[in-house]
Amino acid sequence: MLEIYFPGKKEGEEVVGLFRLHPLVFSKDFILGGIIILLPFIVLYKTGFGTIFYTLLVASLLGSAFFIIRGFFLYLNSFLLITNLRAILFNQKGFFHKEIDEVYLENTCQVEVEKKGVLATLFNFGELVVQTQATFKVRNLEKPSLAKRVIFDVLQNHKGKNLPSSKGVLLR
Repeated sequence: MLEIYFPGKKEGEEVVGLFRLHPLVFSKDFILGGIIILLPFIVLYKTGFGTIFYTLLVASLLGSAFFIIRGFFLYLNSFLLITNLRAILFNQKGFFHKEIDEVYLENTCQVEVEKKGVLATLFNFGELVVQTQATFKVRNLEKPSLAKRVIFDVLQNHKGKNLPSSKGVLLR
């Protein structure tokens, strides 16, 4: 099992898997940061080296750094945590906006994986849906089939059958 502490961890709860959202989801921040850094060089082509160029260069470096740091921050703080009792999605939407969803796995009726499109198929990410009394969806999850297998292992262990894959899975 993985030794991970998180707020709200219950007594006897052990982490068996940690899955991140795919980095491709956060690529718009990295692309925007790259485009912003190119702006001063477009101005350089028109005006040459001058006050406008250096001012725009400093502003674009700050703006670019903001979007790149934001992309890394969102990537590092958005993940699915699977324990022996529940699945918890920590979804960081912005610097000051975080959503936490959880579902208890003991009442699970169905677990399905859906990969839509060429990018999802090529880069192996998709949607994981855990059906209980409500629907628990995790979009853009990296290696959703592996997450599904870990959930099935947890369900089998709840029914009293020990499976060999109880070591834990950590994806970074």
